Amino acid sequence: MTNHRHTIHRPASASRRHSRGTGRAALLIIGICLFGIAVPAGLTYLRTASATRKADDSVRGFRLALAAARAAQAHEYAPRLYEKAARLWDSTMAAWGEENRKWAAFRNIDVVREVAAEGARIADSAGYSAVQARDSLKNHAFLRMTALNEEVQRIRRDYNNVPMGRTMRVMLASGEMLLSECRSAFDRGEFALAAAKADNAFRLCSKVGSRTSSMVEEYLRSLPEWDAWVRATIAWTKMKKAPGIVVIKMRRICRVYDNGAVVAEFGAELGPNWMRNKCRQGDDATPEGRYSIIARRSGNQTKYGWALVINYPNDEDRRRFILAKRRGEIDASARIGGAVEIHGGGGRSSDWTDGCVALVNNDMQALYRMVNVGTPVTIVGAYSKESADR
Repeated sequence: MTNHRHTIHRPASASRRHSRGTGRAALLIIGICLFGIAVPAGLTYLRTASATRKADDSVRGFRLALAAARAAQAHEYAPRLYEKAARLWDSTMAAWGEENRKWAAFRNIDVVREVAAEGARIADSAGYSAVQARDSLKNHAFLRMTALNEEVQRIRRDYNNVPMGRTMRVMLASGEMLLSECRSAFDRGEFALAAAKADNAFRLCSKVGSRTSSMVEEYLRSLPEWDAWVRATIAWTKMKKAPGIVVIKMRRICRVYDNGAVVAEFGAELGPNWMRNKCRQGDDATPEGRYSIIARRSGNQTKYGWALVINYPNDEDRRRFILAKRRGEIDASARIGGAVEIHGGGGRSSDWTDGCVALVNNDMQALYRMVNVGTPVTIVGAYSKESADR
Protein backbone atom coordinates (compact mmCIF):
# COMPACT_ATOMS: atom_id res chain seq x y z
CA MET A 1 0.00 0.00 0.00
CA THR A 2 1.49 3.19 -1.04
CA ASN A 3 1.75 6.07 1.55
CA HIS A 4 1.21 9.44 0.13
CA ARG A 5 2.82 12.39 2.06
CA HIS A 6 0.56 15.34 2.14
CA THR A 7 2.45 18.72 2.14
CA ILE A 8 0.57 21.62 3.61
CA HIS A 9 1.31 24.81 1.76
CA ARG A 10 0.74 28.01 3.75
CA PRO A 11 0.21 31.25 2.02
CA ALA A 12 3.14 33.82 2.15
CA SER A 13 1.03 36.35 3.98
CA ALA A 14 0.49 33.94 6.86
CA SER A 15 4.25 33.38 7.24
CA ARG A 16 4.86 37.05 7.41
CA ARG A 17 2.22 37.49 10.09
CA HIS A 18 3.81 34.73 12.13
CA SER A 19 7.25 36.36 11.92
CA ARG A 20 5.87 39.69 12.98
CA GLY A 21 4.14 38.13 15.94
CA THR A 22 7.30 36.45 17.03
CA GLY A 23 9.26 39.72 16.74
CA ARG A 24 6.69 41.60 18.75
CA ALA A 25 6.83 39.01 21.45
CA ALA A 26 10.59 39.25 21.56
CA LEU A 27 10.47 43.02 21.72
CA LEU A 28 7.89 42.81 24.44
CA ILE A 29 10.07 40.49 26.43
CA ILE A 30 13.10 42.73 25.90
CA GLY A 31 11.07 45.80 26.88
CA ILE A 32 9.81 44.08 29.99
CA CYS A 33 13.37 43.11 30.90
CA LEU A 34 14.65 46.59 30.27
CA PHE A 35 11.82 48.05 32.31
CA GLY A 36 12.61 45.66 35.12
CA ILE A 37 16.18 46.88 35.08
CA ALA A 38 15.55 50.59 34.45
CA VAL A 39 12.92 51.10 37.12
CA PRO A 40 15.03 49.78 40.03
CA ALA A 41 18.07 51.60 38.64
CA GLY A 42 16.08 54.78 38.38
CA LEU A 43 14.71 54.37 41.85
CA THR A 44 18.23 53.72 43.14
CA TYR A 45 19.46 56.83 41.39
CA LEU A 46 16.68 58.92 42.85
CA ARG A 47 17.33 57.56 46.33
CA THR A 48 21.09 58.17 45.94
CA ALA A 49 20.56 61.68 44.59
CA SER A 50 18.23 62.50 47.48
CA ALA A 51 20.68 61.09 50.03
CA THR A 52 23.52 62.99 48.37
CA ARG A 53 21.60 66.25 48.58
CA LYS A 54 20.90 65.62 52.26
CA ALA A 55 24.57 64.80 52.83
CA ASP A 56 25.55 67.98 50.98
CA ASP A 57 23.25 69.95 53.26
CA SER A 58 24.74 68.28 56.35
CA VAL A 59 28.31 68.91 55.23
CA ARG A 60 27.46 72.52 54.37
CA GLY A 61 25.86 72.99 57.80
CA PHE A 62 28.91 71.44 59.45
CA ARG A 63 31.21 73.77 57.52
CA LEU A 64 29.21 76.82 58.59
CA ALA A 65 29.09 75.68 62.22
CA LEU A 66 32.84 75.10 62.23
CA ALA A 67 33.45 78.55 60.71
CA ALA A 68 31.17 80.14 63.31
CA ALA A 69 33.07 78.35 66.10
CA ARG A 70 36.34 79.61 64.67
CA ALA A 71 34.95 83.15 64.50
CA ALA A 72 33.95 82.83 68.16
CA GLN A 73 37.60 81.94 68.91
CA ALA A 74 36.65 78.45 70.05
CA HIS A 75 40.18 77.31 69.22
CA GLU A 76 41.29 79.56 72.10
CA TYR A 77 38.37 79.56 74.54
CA ALA A 78 36.96 76.02 73.97
CA PRO A 79 39.96 74.18 72.50
CA ARG A 80 38.91 70.62 73.36
CA LEU A 81 35.50 70.89 71.77
CA TYR A 82 36.90 72.74 68.78
CA GLU A 83 39.64 70.14 68.22
CA LYS A 84 37.04 67.35 68.42
CA ALA A 85 34.89 69.14 65.84
CA ALA A 86 37.93 69.63 63.61
CA ARG A 87 38.75 65.91 63.80
CA LEU A 88 35.16 65.07 62.88
CA TRP A 89 35.47 67.39 59.88
CA ASP A 90 38.46 65.40 58.69
CA SER A 91 36.48 62.19 59.24
CA THR A 92 33.53 63.61 57.32
CA MET A 93 35.70 64.53 54.35
CA ALA A 94 37.37 61.11 54.39
CA ALA A 95 34.01 59.29 54.51
CA TRP A 96 32.64 61.56 51.79
CA GLY A 97 35.55 60.75 49.50
CA GLU A 98 35.34 57.04 50.20
CA GLU A 99 31.61 56.84 49.41
CA ASN A 100 32.00 58.88 46.23
CA ARG A 101 34.48 56.33 44.91
CA LYS A 102 31.79 53.63 45.10
CA TRP A 103 29.15 52.88 42.47
CA ALA A 104 26.01 54.85 43.25
CA ALA A 105 23.98 51.78 44.14
CA PHE A 106 26.47 50.80 46.81
CA ARG A 107 27.04 54.19 48.44
CA ASN A 108 26.14 54.63 52.09
CA ILE A 109 25.73 58.40 52.21
CA ASP A 110 23.97 58.15 55.57
CA VAL A 111 27.38 57.58 57.19
CA VAL A 112 28.58 60.94 55.86
CA ARG A 113 25.39 62.67 56.97
CA GLU A 114 25.56 61.22 60.47
CA VAL A 115 29.21 62.18 61.00
CA ALA A 116 28.57 65.67 59.61
CA ALA A 117 25.53 66.15 61.83
CA GLU A 118 27.50 65.08 64.92
CA GLY A 119 30.35 67.37 63.93
CA ALA A 120 28.00 70.33 63.46
CA ARG A 121 26.49 69.69 66.88
CA ILE A 122 29.91 69.69 68.53
CA ALA A 123 31.02 72.76 66.53
CA ASP A 124 27.89 74.61 67.71
CA SER A 125 28.66 73.58 71.28
CA ALA A 126 32.26 74.74 70.88
CA GLY A 127 31.09 78.12 69.59
CA TYR A 128 28.60 78.56 72.42
CA SER A 129 31.13 77.48 75.04
CA ALA A 130 33.71 79.84 73.54
CA VAL A 131 31.36 82.81 73.76
CA GLN A 132 30.54 81.93 77.37
CA ALA A 133 34.19 81.45 78.29
CA ARG A 134 35.25 84.58 76.40
CA ASP A 135 32.67 86.73 78.17
CA SER A 136 33.62 85.19 81.51
CA LEU A 137 37.33 85.81 80.95
CA LYS A 138 36.61 89.33 79.72
CA ASN A 139 34.68 90.08 82.89
CA HIS A 140 37.31 88.38 85.05
CA ALA A 141 40.16 90.29 83.40
CA PHE A 142 38.31 93.60 83.75
CA LEU A 143 37.57 93.06 87.44
CA ARG A 144 41.12 91.89 88.07
CA MET A 145 42.55 94.95 86.31
CA THR A 146 40.31 97.24 88.34
CA ALA A 147 41.29 95.59 91.63
CA LEU A 148 44.93 95.49 90.62
CA ASN A 149 44.99 99.16 89.69
CA GLU A 150 43.49 100.03 93.07
CA GLU A 151 46.01 97.81 94.86
CA VAL A 152 48.98 99.39 93.05
CA GLN A 153 47.69 102.88 93.82
CA ARG A 154 47.19 101.92 97.47
CA ILE A 155 50.71 100.54 97.74
CA ARG A 156 52.16 103.62 96.06
CA ARG A 157 50.12 105.92 98.25
CA ASP A 158 50.56 104.17 101.58
CA TYR A 159 53.99 102.63 101.20
CA ASN A 160 55.79 104.77 98.66
CA ASN A 161 58.33 105.92 101.26
CA VAL A 162 58.53 102.60 103.08
CA PRO A 163 61.96 100.97 102.66
CA MET A 164 60.46 97.70 101.44
CA GLY A 165 63.75 96.46 100.00
CA ARG A 166 64.94 95.66 96.50
CA THR A 167 63.09 92.33 96.21
CA MET A 168 59.72 93.87 97.03
CA ARG A 169 60.29 96.82 94.72
CA VAL A 170 61.23 94.50 91.85
CA MET A 171 58.07 92.46 92.50
CA LEU A 172 55.97 95.62 92.50
CA ALA A 173 57.58 96.85 89.27
CA SER A 174 56.98 93.42 87.68
CA GLY A 175 53.35 93.56 88.75
CA GLU A 176 52.92 97.02 87.23
CA MET A 177 54.53 95.82 83.99
CA LEU A 178 52.16 92.86 83.84
CA LEU A 179 49.25 95.23 84.46
CA SER A 180 50.32 97.29 81.45
CA GLU A 181 50.59 94.13 79.31
CA CYS A 182 47.19 93.04 80.60
CA ARG A 183 45.60 96.29 79.44
CA SER A 184 47.15 95.91 75.98
CA ALA A 185 45.92 92.30 75.65
CA PHE A 186 42.44 93.36 76.82
CA ASP A 187 42.29 96.13 74.23
CA ARG A 188 43.23 93.59 71.53
CA GLY A 189 40.42 91.31 72.66
CA GLU A 190 42.83 88.62 73.91
CA PHE A 191 40.91 88.08 77.11
CA ALA A 192 42.47 84.74 78.08
CA LEU A 193 45.92 86.31 77.91
CA ALA A 194 44.69 89.42 79.70
CA ALA A 195 43.16 87.34 82.50
CA ALA A 196 46.35 85.27 82.91
CA LYS A 197 48.55 88.37 83.11
CA ALA A 198 46.12 90.06 85.49
CA ASP A 199 46.15 87.03 87.79
CA ASN A 200 49.96 86.91 87.81
CA ALA A 201 50.21 90.65 88.42
CA PHE A 202 47.63 90.49 91.20
CA ARG A 203 49.55 87.72 92.97
CA LEU A 204 52.77 89.73 92.84
CA CYS A 205 51.22 93.02 93.98
CA SER A 206 49.13 91.34 96.67
CA LYS A 207 52.26 89.69 98.03
CA VAL A 208 54.05 93.05 98.07
CA GLY A 209 51.08 94.71 99.76
CA SER A 210 50.72 91.93 102.32
CA ARG A 211 54.41 91.79 103.23
CA THR A 212 54.75 95.57 103.37
CA SER A 213 51.60 95.86 105.47
CA SER A 214 52.97 93.24 107.89
CA MET A 215 56.25 95.12 108.06
CA VAL A 216 54.48 98.39 108.85
CA GLU A 217 52.25 96.70 111.45
CA GLU A 218 55.33 95.27 113.12
CA TYR A 219 56.97 98.69 113.06
CA LEU A 220 53.94 100.38 114.57
CA ARG A 221 53.96 98.14 117.63
CA SER A 222 56.08 100.85 119.25
CA LEU A 223 53.35 103.46 118.69
CA PRO A 224 52.21 103.61 122.34
CA GLU A 225 55.79 104.28 123.44
CA TRP A 226 56.26 106.91 120.73
CA ASP A 227 53.03 108.63 121.75
CA ALA A 228 54.27 108.79 125.33
CA TRP A 229 57.58 110.35 124.21
CA VAL A 230 55.82 113.00 122.14
CA ARG A 231 53.34 113.85 124.92
CA ALA A 232 56.22 114.23 127.35
CA THR A 233 58.05 116.56 124.95
CA ILE A 234 54.93 118.67 124.38
CA ALA A 235 54.39 118.88 128.14
CA TRP A 236 58.01 119.97 128.60
CA THR A 237 57.58 122.84 126.10
CA LYS A 238 54.45 123.96 127.90
CA MET A 239 56.09 123.81 131.30
CA LYS A 240 59.34 125.48 130.20
CA LYS A 241 57.71 127.93 127.78
CA ALA A 242 60.45 126.88 125.35
CA PRO A 243 60.61 125.15 121.95
CA GLY A 244 60.98 121.42 121.44
CA ILE A 245 61.50 119.41 118.23
CA VAL A 246 59.52 116.32 117.24
CA VAL A 247 60.53 114.37 114.12
CA ILE A 248 57.82 111.98 112.85
CA LYS A 249 59.57 109.61 110.47
CA MET A 250 56.56 108.10 108.68
CA ARG A 251 55.23 111.57 107.92
CA ARG A 252 58.67 112.93 106.94
CA ILE A 253 58.13 116.00 109.08
CA CYS A 254 60.13 117.96 111.60
CA ARG A 255 57.73 119.80 113.88
CA VAL A 256 58.49 122.53 116.40
CA TYR A 257 56.31 122.85 119.53
CA ASP A 258 56.40 125.84 121.83
CA ASN A 259 54.32 126.27 124.96
CA GLY A 260 52.48 123.06 124.06
CA ALA A 261 51.47 124.12 120.55
CA VAL A 262 52.82 123.58 117.04
CA VAL A 263 54.60 126.71 115.83
CA ALA A 264 56.41 125.37 112.75
CA GLU A 265 56.57 122.29 110.56
CA PHE A 266 59.14 121.35 107.90
CA GLY A 267 59.51 118.52 105.45
CA ALA A 268 62.32 116.10 106.29
CA GLU A 269 64.46 113.46 104.60
CA LEU A 270 65.94 110.52 106.49
CA GLY A 271 68.30 107.57 106.16
CA PRO A 272 67.34 104.92 103.54
CA ASN A 273 66.64 102.37 106.30
CA TRP A 274 64.60 104.80 108.36
CA MET A 275 61.94 102.23 109.25
CA ARG A 276 64.08 100.75 111.98
CA ASN A 277 65.73 102.14 115.04
CA LYS A 278 69.41 102.94 114.56
CA CYS A 279 71.56 100.28 116.19
CA ARG A 280 75.07 100.61 114.79
CA GLN A 281 77.31 102.68 112.61
CA GLY A 282 76.65 102.31 108.90
CA ASP A 283 73.14 100.88 109.11
CA ASP A 284 71.67 104.00 107.38
CA ALA A 285 68.87 104.10 109.96
CA THR A 286 67.63 107.26 111.63
CA PRO A 287 67.51 106.79 115.42
CA GLU A 288 64.33 106.80 117.50
CA GLY A 289 64.31 108.15 121.02
CA ARG A 290 64.41 111.21 123.25
CA TYR A 291 67.47 113.34 122.62
CA SER A 292 68.61 116.93 122.96
CA ILE A 293 70.74 119.35 120.99
CA ILE A 294 74.36 119.28 122.16
CA ALA A 295 75.91 121.55 119.51
CA ARG A 296 74.97 124.09 116.84
CA ARG A 297 77.08 124.36 113.73
CA SER A 298 77.04 126.76 110.79
CA GLY A 299 79.24 128.09 108.03
CA ASN A 300 82.52 126.19 107.71
CA GLN A 301 81.67 124.02 110.69
CA THR A 302 79.39 121.84 108.56
CA LYS A 303 79.12 120.99 104.88
CA TYR A 304 75.35 121.41 105.04
CA GLY A 305 75.25 125.12 105.97
CA TRP A 306 73.51 124.66 109.32
CA ALA A 307 73.43 121.66 111.64
CA LEU A 308 72.07 120.72 115.05
CA VAL A 309 73.98 117.83 116.65
CA ILE A 310 71.96 115.55 118.95
CA ASN A 311 73.23 113.29 121.72
CA TYR A 312 73.00 109.99 119.90
CA PRO A 313 73.90 107.51 121.29
CA ASN A 314 72.15 108.07 124.60
CA ASP A 315 72.05 105.60 127.48
CA GLU A 316 69.14 103.63 126.01
CA ASP A 317 70.93 103.35 122.62
CA ARG A 318 74.05 101.98 124.32
CA ARG A 319 72.00 99.44 126.25
CA ARG A 320 70.31 98.18 123.08
CA PHE A 321 73.65 98.07 121.25
CA ILE A 322 75.28 95.90 123.93
CA LEU A 323 72.25 93.59 124.07
CA ALA A 324 72.20 93.18 120.28
CA LYS A 325 75.85 92.16 120.32
CA ARG A 326 75.23 89.59 123.03
CA ARG A 327 72.39 88.11 121.03
CA GLY A 328 74.49 87.97 117.91
CA GLU A 329 72.11 90.31 116.06
CA ILE A 330 75.03 92.51 115.00
CA ASP A 331 78.67 91.73 114.34
CA ALA A 332 80.98 91.71 117.35
CA SER A 333 83.23 94.26 115.64
CA ALA A 334 80.37 96.70 114.95
CA ARG A 335 80.54 100.23 116.37
CA ILE A 336 77.59 102.15 117.68
CA GLY A 337 78.24 105.28 115.61
CA GLY A 338 77.42 108.91 116.35
CA ALA A 339 77.40 112.44 114.89
CA VAL A 340 73.68 112.33 114.14
CA GLU A 341 72.39 115.76 113.14
CA ILE A 342 69.44 117.71 111.89
CA HIS A 343 71.07 119.54 108.99
CA GLY A 344 70.51 121.30 105.70
CA GLY A 345 71.07 120.01 102.18
CA GLY A 346 67.62 118.45 101.88
CA GLY A 347 65.17 118.76 99.04
CA ARG A 348 66.26 115.62 97.14
CA SER A 349 62.84 113.96 97.39
CA SER A 350 64.38 110.77 98.73
CA ASP A 351 65.85 109.30 101.89
CA TRP A 352 69.58 109.62 101.44
CA THR A 353 71.33 110.54 104.69
CA ASP A 354 73.55 108.29 106.80
CA GLY A 355 70.90 108.42 109.51
CA CYS A 356 70.55 112.17 110.00
CA VAL A 357 67.47 114.32 109.44
CA ALA A 358 67.84 116.66 106.44
CA LEU A 359 65.80 119.80 105.76
CA VAL A 360 65.97 122.15 102.78
CA ASN A 361 68.35 124.99 103.54
CA ASN A 362 65.75 127.73 104.06
CA ASP A 363 63.82 125.54 106.51
CA MET A 364 67.02 124.54 108.28
CA GLN A 365 68.05 128.14 108.68
CA ALA A 366 64.64 128.98 110.19
CA LEU A 367 64.83 126.01 112.57
CA TYR A 368 68.39 126.90 113.54
CA ARG A 369 67.20 130.33 114.70
CA MET A 370 64.32 128.90 116.76
CA VAL A 371 66.26 126.49 119.00
CA ASN A 372 69.36 126.31 121.20
CA VAL A 373 71.66 123.82 122.87
CA GLY A 374 69.55 121.83 125.31
CA THR A 375 66.40 121.92 123.16
CA PRO A 376 64.75 118.48 123.34
CA VAL A 377 64.61 116.47 120.10
CA THR A 378 62.22 113.53 120.05
CA ILE A 379 62.35 111.21 117.03
CA VAL A 380 59.49 108.73 116.58
CA GLY A 381 58.23 106.45 113.83
CA ALA A 382 54.67 107.78 114.08
CA TYR A 383 52.40 109.76 116.35
CA SER A 384 48.72 108.91 116.64
CA LYS A 385 47.57 112.26 118.06
CA GLU A 386 49.33 114.59 115.66
CA SER A 387 46.14 115.89 114.01
CA ALA A 388 44.77 116.93 117.42
CA ASP A 389 47.94 118.88 118.17
CA ARG A 390 47.78 121.04 115.08
